[in-house]
Amino acid sequence: MVLLAACSKNQQEDGASDNSDAGIVYSYNNEDSLQLAVERAERSPIIETKLFLGFQFGTTESEVDKHFASLRKEGKIYLGGIGGNTYQYDFVDEYGMEYTLTFKPFYYDGKLYKMHYPISSELGTVMLALSFNETREGFQGFNTEDTLGDDDKIYTFIKDNLVVTFKNTFEPTMIYENAPVAKMQQDAADRTNKEKAAKSSSEF
Repeated sequence: MVLLAACSKNQQEDGASDNSDAGIVYSYNNEDSLQLAVERAERSPIIETKLFLGFQFGTTESEVDKHFASLRKEGKIYLGGIGGNTYQYDFVDEYGMEYTLTFKPFYYDGKLYKMHYPISSELGTVMLALSFNETREGFQGFNTEDTLGDDDKIYTFIKDNLVVTFKNTFEPTMIYENAPVAKMQQDAADRTNKEKAAKSSSEF
């Protein structure tokens, strides 16, 4: 069942198709257009800073921990999972179905630049992507397939520096990423890996 084809409430981009009846612009399985959009996001000034449940790009690990505590105090998240020490959030769709999300923050130079929200089911990924598309405006959207999976879908929404990805794959996940900082982190990791590889090669 396909509930979302990838859509946008923004300008039409290269490789996009216009569906005037629906009033949207979408790109379907167009990796080239998606790559161009990601590259634009990587060059964007940091405009979008808000993540799901009020987390903010650029906050420290201590500030993120305080936000977790605040969300728990408000009753929005709770501790569950094995050992009861994992923060969890129950997303409820329009049909009353619940999908459990957990949290995995990523930091660069001590600041939050990415958050993974693992989702309890593949259907939950689709329903979250559908809800996101219906409530957030100004995003360019894409529907692509995971090259490592069998018909696994990846829904990507991009606005300015913010890239939001819903991976309906073996490990269903929603990802919020600050593209310019993510590129800095990847470039730094690539340099480190090349240096390590050069040292290893010198041992021959």
